[in-house]
Amino acid sequence: MKKNLLLFGISLPLLFMALFENTCYGQHEMINILKKADVLDGAKPQPFFKIPELEAKDGLLEVHLYVGEKVYNFNGDSIKMRTYTYEHLGETYSGNTGPNGVIGPWAPTFRIGKNDRLTVIIHNELPDSSERNYLCSIKKEFTKKMNSESLSKKFKLIIQDASIVKVGTDTPDTLIKIGNLEGAYIETIVKDSSWIIHGRVPCPCPPGKKGSCTKVYIDYPVFLEYNYGTKTNALRIYQDMTHDDGDEHDHNIPHGFSRTNLHMHGFHVSPFQDDIFRNVDPTYSSYYTYDLEDHTSGTMWYHPHIHGSTSIQVASGMSGAVIIKDEFGPEDEALKQASLPAHERLMIFNQIRYDTIIGETPDFNTLERSGDPKGTTINGVAVPKMIMRPGEVQRWRLVHSGFRSTLGLQFPEEATVYQIAVDGILFEKPRLIETLHMAPGNRSDILIQFPAGFKSKGLAVESIDYLPMCEYFETDPLCLADPANSKQEDIMQIIVAGKPMNMEMPDSTTILPDNNHETITYDELVNQDRPRLTQFYVGNNEDSTATVFTVNGEAYDGSKIPDVLVVGDAEQWKITSGNAGHPYHIHVNPFQIRIFGGKKVDPPMWKDVVYVDPTHPAIIYARYVKYWGDFVLHCHILAHEDEGMMQRVRIVRPKGEPND
Repeated sequence: MKKNLLLFGISLPLLFMALFENTCYGQHEMINILKKADVLDGAKPQPFFKIPELEAKDGLLEVHLYVGEKVYNFNGDSIKMRTYTYEHLGETYSGNTGPNGVIGPWAPTFRIGKNDRLTVIIHNELPDSSERNYLCSIKKEFTKKMNSESLSKKFKLIIQDASIVKVGTDTPDTLIKIGNLEGAYIETIVKDSSWIIHGRVPCPCPPGKKGSCTKVYIDYPVFLEYNYGTKTNALRIYQDMTHDDGDEHDHNIPHGFSRTNLHMHGFHVSPFQDDIFRNVDPTYSSYYTYDLEDHTSGTMWYHPHIHGSTSIQVASGMSGAVIIKDEFGPEDEALKQASLPAHERLMIFNQIRYDTIIGETPDFNTLERSGDPKGTTINGVAVPKMIMRPGEVQRWRLVHSGFRSTLGLQFPEEATVYQIAVDGILFEKPRLIETLHMAPGNRSDILIQFPAGFKSKGLAVESIDYLPMCEYFETDPLCLADPANSKQEDIMQIIVAGKPMNMEMPDSTTILPDNNHETITYDELVNQDRPRLTQFYVGNNEDSTATVFTVNGEAYDGSKIPDVLVVGDAEQWKITSGNAGHPYHIHVNPFQIRIFGGKKVDPPMWKDVVYVDPTHPAIIYARYVKYWGDFVLHCHILAHEDEGMMQRVRIVRPKGEPND
């Protein structure tokens, strides 16, 4: 009788409820990497936006980064995103406006020298909200009751299992009147022999929880909040999460959506400085100081790396570039000219994802069920228009900061394009390419030129399918441009106009500046016949009740350190995937790709992210230079990392030398 009373007591007009019906991970939406970067539907070309840049002075750069929430008008949607604003030399800037008004999220570029000190002070201004998952929105204004047939399936289950219903501080079992759901607090008790993993679904008891798992409480608080999607107030029902970082089941369930920290992707610095194990809670600040010592010049980037919520923050656009300045000799004049501010273009590729009904992404479950990314932005702009002069050579620094999709680009047939660097490390010589392929986390530097006598009002750089072999074997027929492919979308436009220029283009015979990395030889390896193995795998747990994301069969456990390395050693690793595609990334030291997909890579390619799948394993060589301490390797599909596809790694000094 009590259940019926509660059911009809809360038979509210739940019209326009947007409910995610299946919260179990039996069919995990983000297992597979997306092989093509989608373009926003209906996006119109906009002028290219040059992200503001902060440059070190006298060997120092200090920046205050503020992490908070801001509202954007993004491709016709009003959305609230986690984002950066910043303060430098007493001036505060907002990372959501450009010369053409409000655009998508962006963060400032840092330009520093190879021996400079960079200090970033992170200020967390995110709301200090409880851990909860958004379930649904309810229209607040209504005029009639709804019968049980109008309730969503999920909400029916919530009400039917309800044991206590409260409104504010009222006593339990209050009969909720029409229009008085605001402030309600619904508590359920799950029946015997069930276990709830953060309110996803009733599941059999996990290992270590044998027997009868009784009276597991799940709470559903209700709040009146502004809905950015509909621009009205709405009642939202959430599902409370209880989380314990020390629990073996809890720490790989996405959580901590209001916490943050900072990672400098591509930096060769001490892991004590690039400390991704640090938590910066709401209302707190933290200093990150990076001391570069004869660092490789190149294109790096930064983003949060807080386990449990990295993906939700990067999917909101929280990423920026770091350029470590080149040092050119007299023989590098052509590259030097192309790298001048007038000709250099930095491009941050991002994949924004949000719930279009509520106009935000409050938690990981919402991120997961929001469908594919809404489209790819470049510096916060969908389909930017680049302007080049005939005969001009531009240097494009491309950063793939997307959290899930790979990136393939096809250049106009009239353009000459040379790739000169990957992951911030220059090649020995440029590579002539027609298409470019990047996995999440990769960077690529290219030189592009149109003939001096050529002009056009609009040429397209097109989004194409990512082909992993094309990262290494650019002359393969599959890696050449195919103008007849009707499935391509314009991700960028180029206008070639103005007075012709006569700039020199480096070509495949040009010797590029030294990249500070000496080739690793087989004789140098300390494990020639026994490579270290890393395999990514997505599968079910023992009870087939949840999807698990593993490295070498183990989900992330920060107390375990399977790989202990030694400063000064060089080793080979075999990187594989048991299923699906995964971009492998390891912090601190880059590595050389020696064999990819069973084919020798010649010359070997330096990288810090390599995509692998079941048919494309990789053999890499790595040298552990100078620094020791703890850090991680992980899949750079950041949702996979949040859910356990990560491993702690330790580098120690040679025997007899201190490690503190």
